[in-house]
Amino acid sequence: MQTALIEDSRSQDLDRIEETTTGGGGATAPLLIVLAAIAVLVGSGIFFWLNHPMLIYPDQALYVHMAKLLLQGKVPYVDMFDNNPPLAIYLQVVPVWLAQGLKWTEPLAFSLYIWALIIISCTAGGIALWRADCRGSLLVGLAALVGFVYFNQHQVLDFGQREHIFTILYLPFFIVRYLRWQDKRLDLPLAILVGAMAGLGISLKHYFLLVALAPEIVWAIEKRDVRPLFRAETLSLGLVIFLYLLHFLFLPRQELEMFFGVIVPIYKAGYSYYTTSLSYNLNTFWRGDFYLMALTSLGALILARQSSFVMPLQAFSLMSALIFVLAGQVWSYHVTPVRMASEVAIFVQTFLFCRYLPAALKRGKAGPIALALALLAFVSWQTYLRCRDILVERERGEMFFLPTLGYDGECPSSDINPYTQIVIDRTSKDDSILFISSSMGPSYPVYLQSRRRPASRFLHAMVLPLLASIIDDPNEPDRAVYKERLKQFLDWYAEDIATNKPKLIIVQNNFIHGLLSQRNFFKKYMSDYKLVLTPDEYKVYLREPGR
Repeated sequence: MQTALIEDSRSQDLDRIEETTTGGGGATAPLLIVLAAIAVLVGSGIFFWLNHPMLIYPDQALYVHMAKLLLQGKVPYVDMFDNNPPLAIYLQVVPVWLAQGLKWTEPLAFSLYIWALIIISCTAGGIALWRADCRGSLLVGLAALVGFVYFNQHQVLDFGQREHIFTILYLPFFIVRYLRWQDKRLDLPLAILVGAMAGLGISLKHYFLLVALAPEIVWAIEKRDVRPLFRAETLSLGLVIFLYLLHFLFLPRQELEMFFGVIVPIYKAGYSYYTTSLSYNLNTFWRGDFYLMALTSLGALILARQSSFVMPLQAFSLMSALIFVLAGQVWSYHVTPVRMASEVAIFVQTFLFCRYLPAALKRGKAGPIALALALLAFVSWQTYLRCRDILVERERGEMFFLPTLGYDGECPSSDINPYTQIVIDRTSKDDSILFISSSMGPSYPVYLQSRRRPASRFLHAMVLPLLASIIDDPNEPDRAVYKERLKQFLDWYAEDIATNKPKLIIVQNNFIHGLLSQRNFFKKYMSDYKLVLTPDEYKVYLREPGR
């Protein structure tokens, strides 16, 4: 009997269609077309980054640079200051190795590394679906993979953020868990690998565990059973998280004391410094993510009985959104898991709604092939538009020639941070530079793009206005302690300037310049520097010759 891509019965749970994936030649052509659509999307994403070999955004550049410093023997939180746990640093060791070994730019090595993770995740999820020998689950899962790759190929600003990496490492685990809760056949080695990947992703931030638990709760309620919670992939996940926590016992004592004794208390006391109002957070330029989540939530209610993939995925999205709301911070990367789940849901729900099409479009070879070709045409058109824009940018836009920075090739000038040009114009390769800014930028990506050394253990100065806000709070019982902390940090800055003698010091006007001026920092520690530029919101100081 000819295999149809979409069942006629509108009420039948698609997960229970147990006909094997290898049965029926009629499904082969549509499946191959869907795989071709996935390949087109992957190619589009990689093509974009190959044409932007110097493009990387501040947070991502920071962790790549910290991984580079780690390989040089620097100790996190002691020789290089940050406020987040170290796993984000460890995960960027691979692109640093790639850049050094293959003579790539570090931003390009990072971008291709993230795409390698995406491909690995898609492959792991696809193998699990194929080995399950369930045609219904395979089709739902393939729709999810198309949505997942579609989501990834248009990520730019938040590409490679910790939330993005979490979604990449988690998706194959979600697919395996979907199959597990349906009692489908799974290979033990693959289940262990997928669980380990998810464990790494969840370990990036503690609340990711809550996001990962939300789908499990929905499945447990649906099945009225908790035994599937304890399987190879969940045990593997738990083991990775345990080993990551255990590794803290073996870190240098000074590193632990600085992170848990100094950094964590400061950021706990000053957390409100970063919070903004709920109305502002929900009405920023990425509010479309919440509109899309509302749309997919409605679709999930309609289609919940068609597949057990739908509601758990929506639970993942809603829990991610809830955490965004409770965190009270406006940064766009916090909604990345919401965006991923919503875009995957759009493709899955669109496929499930196809079951309501007239029977003539669902039977025989022509109908399923036509639907698959429609998908391929859609992603091909999207890819064509994106690639055309990239090529037009290269033809009409101003290009930056990378030999200036010691690399081969060229990139769009817009990818080069304006401060990178300032740095390379006024310093030599062996000079060190210092940014004192309350944000990751513009120091990142400038350090990576210019290939200059940081002149201080403080790769960013986010902690300074944070401490100032704590000190200014009349209700803070330990103000004296934090005043001493601020003095200590400024002394460390002064020590680093005296030791490393940076050629350039770039100071942020807002938040930082006034704070330093009030404490006489410029007269005491920067008397050898003169103000040479005042671009945008920063002041550029140049060390005077011979001093």
